[in-house]
Amino acid sequence: MAGYWVAATVRGGGVATSALDMMCEWAFQTLDLSAIVLYTLIGNRASERVAEKAGFRATEVLVDYRHAAIPDVGVQATRWAIHRPGS
Repeated sequence: MAGYWVAATVRGGGVATSALDMMCEWAFQTLDLSAIVLYTLIGNRASERVAEKAGFRATEVLVDYRHAAIPDVGVQATRWAIHRPGS
């Protein structure tokens, strides 16, 4: 699973997309993963754009997504996936 958080002072400059691109390339080559997934909160357009620009595709909308950081609160989220090139 992938995740990212960018300091407010550098948001909008492509930092998250570049980092996500590099992480995916490394993970596919080094770990031999077939796919990588990430989740964005519904309405977090900046995070959705990072996923799109990095080549991820929305695969599912979850209406009661629960994350380990806040297990007692369900939120709406989108599941995104990218597959290893050539697979």
